[in-house]
Amino acid sequence: MVAAVARSGDTGPTKMPNHPGFPPDAGGHQGAAEPLIVLRVDWSAGSLVAGMANLRLLFLDGEVIDGESDDVSSARLGFAMRPAVGNNRLAWVPFSALKYCKLSPAAAVRTARADDPRGQVGLAKLVLRFNDGDVMRGYKDEGFAHDGNCLNVVLWDQQTRSLCRFIVPYSALKAVFFVEQWDSREGVQATA
Repeated sequence: MVAAVARSGDTGPTKMPNHPGFPPDAGGHQGAAEPLIVLRVDWSAGSLVAGMANLRLLFLDGEVIDGESDDVSSARLGFAMRPAVGNNRLAWVPFSALKYCKLSPAAAVRTARADDPRGQVGLAKLVLRFNDGDVMRGYKDEGFAHDGNCLNVVLWDQQTRSLCRFIVPYSALKAVFFVEQWDSREGVQATA
């Protein structure tokens, strides 16, 4: 599956920047010359498509805001979003304030699986270690990409029992570890 995104002003999807199949820009550099906007996740189609994305934002101070946006781009410093509840009609969210931004698939795409279906494919295992000690585990698949000051990664979300795209600002990360096996130790004692 090649994740697709749309450039500002484009009418159709293009391939993820820095993907080997993405054509070089005018200067011969691999990837896009202008910011790419990450739009609504449609896992049934295997791509990101135009429209509103359902978001869950986890801020560095622990606050969680759910909402929607058609303006999320990890190549920029922030994005506009509409909170789902409350008095706020619109919010400008700087990536520097976030631990992560989770883009969730439509409810119809969620599965009843207990675990990440990519576990049987033989992909490289990765561990995101956050500055606050939290850890998220996943696999390095075609959705893994460095973009701007953020990491784009597809992770299994236990809460929704689905694969979700996460945009993680580097400022929230201690490191991304690529491991042979999952570490059975918990919390701060674990080394990835």
